[in-house]
Amino acid sequence: MEERNQTQLWQVSSSFKCVNIKITVSNGYRPDGRKISRARAITVPDTVRKQQIPQYVAHEAEEFERLVKNGFCEDSSMRFEEFARRWLNRQSRYAPSTLASYRRMLEVVFPYIGAIPLCRLRPIHMENLFAELRKRTCHGKPVKETTVQKYLTVVSAVLSDAKRNEIREKNPARMVALPHTQRAIQRVPS
Repeated sequence: MEERNQTQLWQVSSSFKCVNIKITVSNGYRPDGRKISRARAITVPDTVRKQQIPQYVAHEAEEFERLVKNGFCEDSSMRFEEFARRWLNRQSRYAPSTLASYRRMLEVVFPYIGAIPLCRLRPIHMENLFAELRKRTCHGKPVKETTVQKYLTVVSAVLSDAKRNEIREKNPARMVALPHTQRAIQRVPS
């Protein structure tokens, strides 16, 4: 069977101001011969003029087809926590102690960004996360900036994997401006 993308457009309803279009994208066939297809209904905004509707619909159909073709549709709605847990289970190049450390750090991060879908994560979420992490204390002292940046490294590694697998186009953790950390001077006894 031929495996190619095919897009169909159906006008669901049309009134004086509102136009609803159903976009169906076929993306090949399953091993049992059934067609793989995804559908989305769009509403053309009131701000689009009547002459621009075909162009708007064609653009939306193209974007939806690209999402289906690249696998974004099913994966980008996955929550950060679920993706990060799967990422941890796939890691084989790290030592068990490193993975345990990453797991502990991610457990701290999950209450802040774990419920957000991967496709919705933005740099502002990262900035809010780091503001919350900076409020934490360890043994009665505020957490140092280097510790916060270690959390960023783990979150960035998870989001880099999402980018590498074409679930996200960008890594929002890399877009956050971080303050410089002060290096501690080590005194060597002489």
